Amino acid sequence: MGKKLTIYMIDGTAYGPRLGEIGNWVGKAIYSPRAAVNKIINRTEFDNPGIYCLKGDPTDEAFDEKIYIGEAENIKSRLKQHLSDPNKDFKELIFFVSKDELITKSQIRYLESRLVQLALEAKT
Repeated sequence: MGKKLTIYMIDGTAYGPRLGEIGNWVGKAIYSPRAAVNKIINRTEFDNPGIYCLKGDPTDEAFDEKIYIGEAENIKSRLKQHLSDPNKDFKELIFFVSKDELITKSQIRYLESRLVQLALEAKT
């Protein structure tokens, strides 16, 4: 059965920040190149708990990309920490939050661990 996917181009460009929603799904996804994060960091979605992935260049030529997976009670606060950390050299980010803001810390931690598990399985 088909699903409705809505992509909102936040700055009106195909390569800029985007918000994604799937019909009948309780989550939202926000993608942004690092260069555009400061333009959208004050959106309300950044104030929510969620899980996030930071994508950067690989440190090992055996891999196509490097992904850092994390969770936060407040995406904005955590992202600001990453932005100010010179060791977090990422080029893109995506994060997932709940539409209804009813997600619990334990649910977020489960989703984070599941993403890490999937990433490790994909690596082998």
